[in-house]
Amino acid sequence: MSSKRRFFGAAFAAFAAYVVALASGLGGPALVQAVSDLGILVGALAAAVACALAARRDTGAARRAWGLLAAASLSWAAGEAMWSFYELVLRREAPFPSLADIAYLGAIPLAAAAMLSFPAAPENRSSRIRALLDGLTIAGATLFVGWALVLGPLYRAGSGDLLGQVIGLAYPLGDVVLISLAIFVAATARRGTRAPLELVALALGSMAVADSGYTYLILKGLYSSGNLIDAGWMAGYLLLVVSALRPSRQSAGTGARPSERARAALPAAAVLAAVAAAAAEEVGSGALEPFLFWNAVAIVVLVLARQILTVLENHALTRNLEAKVQARTAELGAAVRDLEEAARLQERFVSNVSHELRTPLAAIIAAERTLLRPELGLSGEIREFVERAERSATRMSDLVESLLAASGIEDHTAHPRVVFDAAERLRWCLAGFRPRSKRLEAVIPDVLLAAGDPQRFDMIVEQLLSNADKFAPAGTRIHVRLESGARAARSPAVGHSDPASPNVCLTVADEGPGIPPALRERVFERFYQIDADHTRAHGGAGVGLHIARSLAELMGGGLVVEDSARGAVLRLTLAAPATSLVPAAPRDRRPRLLRASS
Repeated sequence: MSSKRRFFGAAFAAFAAYVVALASGLGGPALVQAVSDLGILVGALAAAVACALAARRDTGAARRAWGLLAAASLSWAAGEAMWSFYELVLRREAPFPSLADIAYLGAIPLAAAAMLSFPAAPENRSSRIRALLDGLTIAGATLFVGWALVLGPLYRAGSGDLLGQVIGLAYPLGDVVLISLAIFVAATARRGTRAPLELVALALGSMAVADSGYTYLILKGLYSSGNLIDAGWMAGYLLLVVSALRPSRQSAGTGARPSERARAALPAAAVLAAVAAAAAEEVGSGALEPFLFWNAVAIVVLVLARQILTVLENHALTRNLEAKVQARTAELGAAVRDLEEAARLQERFVSNVSHELRTPLAAIIAAERTLLRPELGLSGEIREFVERAERSATRMSDLVESLLAASGIEDHTAHPRVVFDAAERLRWCLAGFRPRSKRLEAVIPDVLLAAGDPQRFDMIVEQLLSNADKFAPAGTRIHVRLESGARAARSPAVGHSDPASPNVCLTVADEGPGIPPALRERVFERFYQIDADHTRAHGGAGVGLHIARSLAELMGGGLVVEDSARGAVLRLTLAAPATSLVPAAPRDRRPRLLRASS
């Protein structure tokens, strides 16, 4: 068994023997009186020593709290020593009031200050003030209820001079304030620091019961040392010893915080109880006596002060949050500007590099095509190498054109929105399209007018055809259909306010693996590739569909992936011409096809 357990066991045995001695009266009144007085004196001194040891053990606010409890215990011990001197040395009854009562009552403010000093109480100044106001509100409400039900009738029925009655009532009044603060601080403490405070609250509660009993008996002229009511003080001192020797398991500032509901519930419940007592007093006597009236005024002032403090705290918190939001907004704005600058520099780098690659690539492709002319008569193996080099250079040129289009350098945003024959443009685009081992099936009307930019339309068509040719297996078909109707593409760029407005719809479908539903929007992101390995096998930078949708939206249209059981189906939607649009000039040559790949 540990030394602390042996000590606790001995303390419990001593308390049990003390209670038995008081209750049995063995040895006569003189012995019982001596046991009572000396037992309480030893208990108070033991509490002072234990609290002093706890103050030496702890640091910071905890040291101050235990030091104040040690001073309070010494004050109790001083009062008990004076009381014992009268009864055991002078052999006469201690007068009431006396210097002993001053020492007893002097311990109450010291104990109250100790409860407010414990580190488990709120840390910052405003929180400590709020806790003090809550504790005083609880104390005032408890005092109101106690006076209305017990203390008031007891005071009016008491005998003796006025000073004796006032000092006699000072015991329960001080204990009401003290026990209220103790309960509030213990109830709102963190979980790790709550156990010692609960023991302190029990100790002060036991003393409060003894003080109330002492007041009742002394005002009735019935108290004498050795009464069983003395066991309440003895129990309180021993509980202080136990609490001082049992440190909290967690340091202050750790552990779970009590909820704000729990903090607000205690003073609210006390005030409601005071309101009920005031209502009962009003019904019973028809008016509140002066003490209760001024007590009620004090409670109202405390509640108002608490509310004003809460408003000030909320105002300060709001200003602090606004300042933080402004600071974070400024940081976010700076980060956005940095990202925009980085994107601009990236696009400038891509465009500069692409422009620098254009001229040498054009020269390489022209030289290779010159070497491939039949009249030069290249041998089979050399011709194969030149053809392979020409294909690679052409592929690189396509990639450069795609990067330029994606970076917005050749966005052609200044092109006018005119009326053009989409059917004619589509036929010319298909005439220049050479699918790799696939069949092309197209349904095109003779004439179908659309509103937009014909050059952008050509670029969109080539991107869609290139995408279908790239991902569809060999031997399959690519389906192209151009039609008019009110079906609009499900794109944010296309308005839906008038579902009956005419549109021009171009559908390009393949028989390849298709696009999963979860990725049907992501494929339009710049540089996004569903299968990077597969895409690298066919070339491209993952910008083809991004370019196509961007150009479609610049023309007021949209591009989406349609639901399909097989393959990928891409639907381009353009607006039908309005009467205010200018028709395009008659076509006298085939449109230039940009060989950009996705």
